[in-house]
Amino acid sequence: MKRFILKIRMPLIAELFNSVLAQLLGTEYGFLVFPLFTAAIAFWAGFLIAKESWGSLAHAGWAGPFILILGILVASASLAISPPFSAAELEGIAARVRYTWVMEYPRLTALLGFAIASVVIMPVAALISVLGGLLGKHSKTANV
Repeated sequence: MKRFILKIRMPLIAELFNSVLAQLLGTEYGFLVFPLFTAAIAFWAGFLIAKESWGSLAHAGWAGPFILILGILVASASLAISPPFSAAELEGIAARVRYTWVMEYPRLTALLGFAIASVVIMPVAALISVLGGLLGKHSKTANV
């Protein structure tokens, strides 16, 4: 795991900056530019892993979800630093899922949205980093 993180340290730093910018610049950046930069960074991470002949395409495929999770954790830091959920927010979650409660509990909705989006987007992030890995394996600078 240590070697994996060392190989993709520059993409990880870039994703940290991307996530901080998403917090500072607001929703316009967060909805449009943040996902595009995250995809480019995942591609770059897969490229680096394959270019340096450190691992296989499967290793490159793990880079995308790893970067995505890091970005989501940092970008959703506002949920972590806000006050904790009240008992009223957590009470009867299963029953409220069937009803409209988005406007009543926006933080809980955002948290569930992040969780669901992460699970849905993980295969896409893996595919993007595998494509970067393919390009890294077939580039002229690859040490294959």
